Amino acid sequence: MSSETVGIGTTLRRFRKINKLSQKELARRLYVSPTLISQIETGIVYSPEIELLQSICDVFGTTLGDFIRVYLARDEV
Repeated sequence: MSSETVGIGTTLRRFRKINKLSQKELARRLYVSPTLISQIETGIVYSPEIELLQSICDVFGTTLGDFIRVYLARDEV
């Protein structure tokens, strides 16, 4: 599992927790399984489809660009 993979999952988890959503609720809003959300957050799914990432951003009311900026900034903290 690469640090890039974990970073994407960590970024997803961060957005999810800030928005006070469970994995189950986020999955419901995205029409995917809670297992998929868990797999992304833990890095088992290392390359989520761009369409899914866009849908995730839509749920959180952010842009894909901002999501990626948060992901890239993780190493600067």
